Amino acid sequence: MIGEIRAKGILQIIFSYIHDKTKLYVINYNKSLHQKLEIDLEFVKKISGKYRKGRLKGKDIGKEYSLEEDILIFEGEYLNGKKNGHGKEFYLNGDIKFEGEYLNGRRNGQGKEYDYENKLKFEGNYSHGLRHGLGRVYDEKNIIFEGEYCIGKRWNGIIYNSKLGTIYEIKEGYGNVIEYYDSKKMEFDIEYSNGERAKGKVKQYFDDGKTLLFECELKDNELNGQGRHYSYNGNIRFEGEYVKGKRWNGKGYNDKGELEYELKDGCGMVKQYFRDKLKFEGDYVDGKCIGKEYEKDKIIFEGEYFNGKRHGKGKEYMPNGKLRFEGEYYDGERWKGKTWNYYANGELEYEGEYLYGKLNGKYKYFYRGQVPKFEGNYLNGKKNGKMKEYDKKGKLVFEGEIINGVKWNGKTYGDKVYEIKNGNGIIKSYYNNGEIEFEGEYINGEKNGKGKEFNYNGKLKFEGEYKNGKRNGFGKELYRNGEVDFEGMYKDGERNGTGKEFFFNNKGILKFEGIYLNGKRHGYGKEYNYKGELIYEGKYKNGEKY
Repeated sequence: MIGEIRAKGILQIIFSYIHDKTKLYVINYNKSLHQKLEIDLEFVKKISGKYRKGRLKGKDIGKEYSLEEDILIFEGEYLNGKKNGHGKEFYLNGDIKFEGEYLNGRRNGQGKEYDYENKLKFEGNYSHGLRHGLGRVYDEKNIIFEGEYCIGKRWNGIIYNSKLGTIYEIKEGYGNVIEYYDSKKMEFDIEYSNGERAKGKVKQYFDDGKTLLFECELKDNELNGQGRHYSYNGNIRFEGEYVKGKRWNGKGYNDKGELEYELKDGCGMVKQYFRDKLKFEGDYVDGKCIGKEYEKDKIIFEGEYFNGKRHGKGKEYMPNGKLRFEGEYYDGERWKGKTWNYYANGELEYEGEYLYGKLNGKYKYFYRGQVPKFEGNYLNGKKNGKMKEYDKKGKLVFEGEIINGVKWNGKTYGDKVYEIKNGNGIIKSYYNNGEIEFEGEYINGEKNGKGKEFNYNGKLKFEGEYKNGKRNGFGKELYRNGEVDFEGMYKDGERNGTGKEFFFNNKGILKFEGIYLNGKRHGYGKEYNYKGELIYEGKYKNGEKY
C-alpha cells in the first residue's frame, strides 16, 4: 500500500506498508518538513534521505529513526528502498550496535556487533541476517570462539576458556566444551548438538570469580533441571527444579538456613524477615515472582523478580513514599525508565531518564526552593548535548553544548561574558550547592593555563597554572581563612620542585622551604618553628628527615 503527502504540488513524503502491516516506512523528500503520522501500528520506523520519484536514486545514503523517541537507529546505503551496502545500526543511547554490509535489507557480508557498553562482541560474516561463515566472538577483550557459523549456529571452530587456559573444538555442530564468560563470571560445561547448546551444566560466580553464586542443569540452551542459588557465605538460598529458565519446584531459605517458601508448579508465596521485621513478600506465578521490599515497615520497591533479583517492571520509593524510579530492571539493576529524587522537605531535587542501566535522556536539577540548576541531556551517564546551567538565584550562568561532561561550545555569564568554542575558552563550573568550583582557561576541553579552584563554600583554595587538566607550573594553596598554605611549583597535579609552606593563622610565618617530589618533601630543605626560628636544615626523603 502506497500513500503520498504533497505540499503545493511537490511530493514531500511517501509512505508504504510491508506485507504483514506491522511496519511503516516514511521517506522524507524535504528535510525541512517535520510531520508526524498518527498510525496505530505495532512497530513504526521513519527513514529520511535523498530520493527521487518515490525511490532512492540508485545507491544513496539514508537514515532511519525510532519514531517513538525520534532517535537515529540506522544510517547507511539504500538501493530501491532497502538497505544495500555499508551501514550502521545504533542503540537508543546513540552507541553503535552493528556496522557492516547489507543486502536486500538484511545483514549480509562482513560486519561487527557491539554490546550495550560499546565493546566488540562479534566480528565475521553474515548471510540473510544471520551469522554465516567465519567469525569471532569476544568477551571483554578475549576471543572465546573462533571458527565457522552455519545459519546462525556455531558449526566448526575453537572455544577458548580464559579461566582454565584450555581450548575445545566443535566439529559440524557437535562437541563437548567448557565455556567461560569473564564479564558475567559464567561457566558452561555442556554438549553442543546441531550448533547449539544442547545439555549440560551452567555455573555463575560472584565478582571474585571463585565463590559460587548459582549452578543449574542446562537443556536446549535454557535452565531446565535441578539447580541451586547460594549466598556469598555458601548457604543455599534456593534449591529445586528450573523449567525454561524459571524456578518451578523447590524450596527457598534465608541466611540462617530456615525455610522461607516452597514452590509447586511455579507457584508459591514468599516472606522474608530481618530482625523480626518484614523485608520482602511476594507471590510466584508461573515461575515469575511479583513482590514488595520493605525498610522500616515502608515499601521501598514493588515489581517483578527473576531468580531473586529485580527483573522486569518495577517501582522504587523514597522513605517519604514518593516515587524514586519507575521502569524496567535487568539482573537487579535499573535498565530503562524515569527517576526522581527529593530534598528532605519534599521538594524535587532532580528528574531524569535511564536507558541501558545508565542516565540517558533529558535531565533537570533543582536547588532548594525549586530554583532551576541544570537542564539538559545525559548520554551513557555523562552530560552530553545542549544544556543550561543556573546559579542559586536562578540566573543563567552557562548555555551551550557539553560533551562527555565537559563544556564544549557556548557562553558563560557573570561579571563578564566568556565564549567557549570547541573546548577552548574561559570556563566556570559549580558544585551541586551552586557555589563556584573552578574558573579558568580550557584548551581542548581540559584545564590549560591559569585557573582558580574553590571549596564547597565558595572560598578560594588554589590559584595557579594547569596543563592537560592538572596543576602544572607555579601555584598557591590557601587555608580556609584565605592565608597562603603553600606556594611553589607543581607537576602532574602534585608539588614538584621548589616550594614554601606557611603556618595556619600566623600571618605568613614560614614553616618550610625546600624541594618537593610527588607531593612530599624530598631533597634539601629548611624547617622553622612558629616564631620563624630555624630548627632544621638538611636533606629529606619521601617526606622524612634524612
